[in-house]
Order: sequence, then C-alpha cells, then structure tokens
Amino acid sequence: MLQSPTLRAALAFGSLSAWLVLLFSGVTLGRAIYLLPVAALALFPWRWLRKPEADPSIDSESDALEDLLDDDGVS
Repeated sequence: MLQSPTLRAALAFGSLSAWLVLLFSGVTLGRAIYLLPVAALALFPWRWLRKPEADPSIDSESDALEDLLDDDGVS
C-alpha cells in the first residue's frame, strides 16, 4: 500500500505538520497528540535515505571525468 517513498514522505510530513498545528493552537487531546509525530517517524521512508552501494564497475570519479573529457575531444 505505502511502497512509494514519495507518498510515505508526504504522509510523514503531513502528520508532523498536523501535530505542529494542533500543538500551537492549544489542542492537547491528552497525550494522544504525541501519536502524530510517532506516526510520522514510522511512516518516513528511512531506507530511501541510505547511500547506494558503490558500483564495482566504476573505479573512481576521476576515470569518469577523463571519459567525459575524451568524448569532448579535449585531452
């Protein structure tokens, strides 16, 4: 259902925004208002933020830059 990282992030930020609006407008709902930031933390796509693993086919960034320069005819 919530497989899209963009949808999950939007729902997380919506929950956090709703919590801030309710908190600053004085609505406490007892302690239940703190369930909204907990839901935001649970919904946020944390795996999406991880750095991708290094591709073994690319040795270094300098090689990629040299390839770009060679394609332009510049040595």
